[in-house]
Amino acid sequence: MSKKYFLYPGMVLMILIFLGFSFLYSAAELDFTNPEAVANRFLESLRIDDYSSIIDLMTEEQKKDFLPVTEEKLKAVERLFSRDKKKANQITTVSELRKVTTFSGKPGIAAKVTKDGNDVYAVILCQEGEKYYYDSSYTLSADLYKNLELIKKIK
Repeated sequence: MSKKYFLYPGMVLMILIFLGFSFLYSAAELDFTNPEAVANRFLESLRIDDYSSIIDLMTEEQKKDFLPVTEEKLKAVERLFSRDKKKANQITTVSELRKVTTFSGKPGIAAKVTKDGNDVYAVILCQEGEKYYYDSSYTLSADLYKNLELIKKIK
């Protein structure tokens, strides 16, 4: 038997394993009642350019602009989040959570990602019932951010 017959099954197996892990990541059940988990999933999805997962983190109202998901809409989401990708700078976990009111007036959470001088980059989650969804992301002044009620510091 020649070597090429051993090479092809190995390559196919590696591709199947990669696809399996990718599917498990995207299909992994997310606890939307845990704001830390939602914010971290946003950051991880941003890091790996998984824009369809970011759409899944949005409220039903926000999703309307991107459904049905098409290649064109995914490109629009990519452009929309290009600034966030630079700000997050490959960070995939938040360091603390603070109470905030979203611009729409809903209760929410500011999940701190990074601090750069007098600025804090935070992922803003809105609360609907017991669940949290991606709302927006902002660079806030450190003074404004410090005035928000601390919920939890994360190690």
